[in-house]
Amino acid sequence: ESIPVLEWAREQDDSWKSSYYLGLIYWNAGRTTEAGQLYTQLEDKPDFAPFYLTRGELREQMNESNELILKDYQKAKQLEPEEWRSWHALTDHYMKTGAIERALDNAEQAYKKFPDRDPIEMGYAKALLAIGDYKSSTELLGSMHILPYEGASEGRVLFERAYSFLAL
Repeated sequence: ESIPVLEWAREQDDSWKSSYYLGLIYWNAGRTTEAGQLYTQLEDKPDFAPFYLTRGELREQMNESNELILKDYQKAKQLEPEEWRSWHALTDHYMKTGAIERALDNAEQAYKKFPDRDPIEMGYAKALLAIGDYKSSTELLGSMHILPYEGASEGRVLFERAYSFLAL
């Protein structure tokens, strides 16, 4: 029921916000192509880091160019360098695309800025594991306090892998 209102709002002014919110609703309703079109049309107009994180994630889901996804995550980090979520998204993207050294560099910088954020710590531990620094990865994991939530197994799996590789 919000779609007609936001479509009307888009026609009334040139603000990126109505397109952003409409895109979120489209995406939630499974209309990813329409959401992607709206977000592509916005180009680099928004000055709001969550927009670029959202568009990057949508582009990942739609299997778009890694270059465009990377650009969005970098823009989010540039707009809000003191926000840990953009650092985390960028590390994850580097890991997914096999840019392990870049992932490690970003994760290490993020860890220095946000040492008590579980996703940042885990991203750093994953990057250390990926480059084969099992000892540093296990030391970091040993110092972390990760509380599992329902259905979460990432921390346990990471812990098992790091200690198994160290043992081998």
